[in-house]
Amino acid sequence: MATGKVIQITGPVIDVEFPPGQLPAIYHALEIQRPTSTAGLDDALIVEVQQHLGNNWVRAVAMSSTDGLARGLDAVDTGAPISVPVGAVTLGRVFDVLGKPIDGKGPVGESETLPIHRKAPGYVDMETEASVFETGIKVIDL
Repeated sequence: MATGKVIQITGPVIDVEFPPGQLPAIYHALEIQRPTSTAGLDDALIVEVQQHLGNNWVRAVAMSSTDGLARGLDAVDTGAPISVPVGAVTLGRVFDVLGKPIDGKGPVGESETLPIHRKAPGYVDMETEASVFETGIKVIDL
């Protein structure tokens, strides 16, 4: 896995410089370890590569707060996009953007995961009959 250095932080947008020939692909997740003194936040910040800027730089978007980050921190390419759990085990659960449960019901356990960016299903895989589509999303109309 390639390791780059944080060059610039502008709100949730982070620019990272990688060694020549080791740029991560678009939509790959990068992991940046926060300094241990950052209270109340996860140790690792996950960012997603959105653009190749040239000069071995990538522009990424943070998936949570960038508080506590500084230029010069290491950003490690995970080699894969952000993936979240899918299937029946996710029904009735609440997850954050990284696929971690935030509903207090404990871990999801063994389940299939899929990347958050993927191609739409082909027409052959779609159902043509009307049916109830269970999403697990609860809606409250005030």
